[in-house]
Amino acid sequence: MTALAIIGFVLAWLLVVVGTYKGHNANYMCLFGALIIILLSGGSVADGIITTYMGALASLCTTVFPLVVLGSILGR
Repeated sequence: MTALAIIGFVLAWLLVVVGTYKGHNANYMCLFGALIIILLSGGSVADGIITTYMGALASLCTTVFPLVVLGSILGR
């Protein structure tokens, strides 16, 4: 891992934390953070967003979806 990639990770983390604290949508902040990491690590933007980011987001949604549905059914 290069120093530029580490700086990109720290900048992306600060963007997500400060942006969500200021009231911006967390989904957009995470997307912009991922873009910063991809750009500063030297990867392809389209490849990074389509394969890595969207794949991880889909995996998270399929993991969390049953919990959210069950919680809303029980809360009702």
